[in-house]
Parts: sequence; C-alpha cells; structure tokens
Amino acid sequence: PSLDNLELRPDPAEFLAKVKQAKAERLAAGLPTRAAQFHRALTDFYDVAESALP
Repeated sequence: PSLDNLELRPDPAEFLAKVKQAKAERLAAGLPTRAAQFHRALTDFYDVAESALP
C-alpha cells in the first residue's frame, strides 16, 4: 500500500483531545456520555431478558 495518504490520518493525541473535549462538553451540559448510554442500554437489555425468563 502507498504511504502517500499517511498524513491524512488523524494525530492520535489530537484525536484523544477532541474525544476528551466532547466528553467534557457532554458532562457540562448534563448529557450522558457514550459509555453511560451504552451501559444503560446493556442494563435495560438484561432487565428485559431476565424478566422474559420463566
């Protein structure tokens, strides 16, 4: 593969900074983070699955 497009890849440190900034903004706005949303969805799924068991 060609290495010409290597500079198009995001800088890991820059990307991580953007992720952390987005997380901080969501927390500041009182919105759940993606991890919290995923955890809640998983918990809801297990609650439904458990209630379906005899």
